[in-house]
Amino acid sequence: MVAVSNVADVMTARSNPDYAEALKQADIVAPDGMPIVWAMREDGYDIQDRVYGPDLMAMVLEDPELATRRHVLVGATEAAREGVRACFPEINWVGEVDPDFAQLEHLRMPLGPTQESGCFRPTTYEELSAWLNAQQADVIWLSLGGGRQVQVMARLKPMLKHGTMLGVGAAFDFHAGLLPQAPRWMQRRGLESAFRLFCEPRRLWRRYLVLNPPFFWHRWREKRRRASQDLR
Repeated sequence: MVAVSNVADVMTARSNPDYAEALKQADIVAPDGMPIVWAMREDGYDIQDRVYGPDLMAMVLEDPELATRRHVLVGATEAAREGVRACFPEINWVGEVDPDFAQLEHLRMPLGPTQESGCFRPTTYEELSAWLNAQQADVIWLSLGGGRQVQVMARLKPMLKHGTMLGVGAAFDFHAGLLPQAPRWMQRRGLESAFRLFCEPRRLWRRYLVLNPPFFWHRWREKRRRASQDLR
């Protein structure tokens, strides 16, 4: 289980014990977002850059050896998944999953398989994990919003017999060309949040306007506390 986590994930984990526990189930938690990178550098970690979900996905899929492994796409839209497959046609894609995770959590609305699109639509986590095990998926890509992918991966982890899950956020939409990516200079300067908020204000306003500011407040308080201890 590989989680690529941003400031919103950190702040959600701080206030939500269930989410924090789900994040602890990850074998690797990689920092996504320059504010986290800057904070880690201040804390003495030798870290050069963020781990950007779309870049991580491209790096894996462009590796000739890894391209032959059995890959599955989970989440996003049908257009996004088709775009990823078209962008990386040499990959050994063995299936797609398009669950309604809001209903999956409550196990109330049976969706059934979609024959037209070829997607598997599970109604329970047991059904989803059984399908992934049957596919012998080596690499399971999850593109889900709002931190849901962390909770989904944590739920699935003990149920899977094989494979690695990677939560890459909006990477499917970016690679499919459905969403514009912030210029590299904006990403390096920590301005990607402003760019994405401008592009998707209705979906992302809470993440960037409600969850992000407290992160800097807590960092400031932590620095003040440490400075006070050093003076004693």
